[in-house]
Amino acid sequence: MYHVLIIAMRSSNDTTAHYNSIATIYQTYEILGFIINNILFLCLLVYKYRKKADKTDENFHEPIFNQLFYNSAVCLAINDICTLVSFVIGDPGKAISAEVYIFSLAVLLEMLFMWLASVMFAIITVFSFLAAIQRIVILYIPNYKYLVIG
Repeated sequence: MYHVLIIAMRSSNDTTAHYNSIATIYQTYEILGFIINNILFLCLLVYKYRKKADKTDENFHEPIFNQLFYNSAVCLAINDICTLVSFVIGDPGKAISAEVYIFSLAVLLEMLFMWLASVMFAIITVFSFLAAIQRIVILYIPNYKYLVIG
């Protein structure tokens, strides 16, 4: 989320140790988030394919899970691209033409990600709430199960 900030700090005219240390701290934070997000997404992939292999389980949450899965995949892809671009671009002022296009892509993706972050958070929250309500109705009020499973 701080990819453009990291690139802007590294390209500023004031190249003191203070600015470089702040950029390094942000980039370390981004690397940790990058690693944790990718590991958790791999766990989500393993869970998804394990659930598909289990034919005996009635999977009522599959439509909700699929929506959450694809939304999180989009967020992860945008975040991964921006994180990797923050390593490629050192100084946008001295960039060659390919780096300028990469920097422009990073800025556009970052703006898109900031614009859609609240929407994605709302989607994940709503789908999680719907899954919880569906589970409660299925387990505790089985007479009304038809209302939540179709």
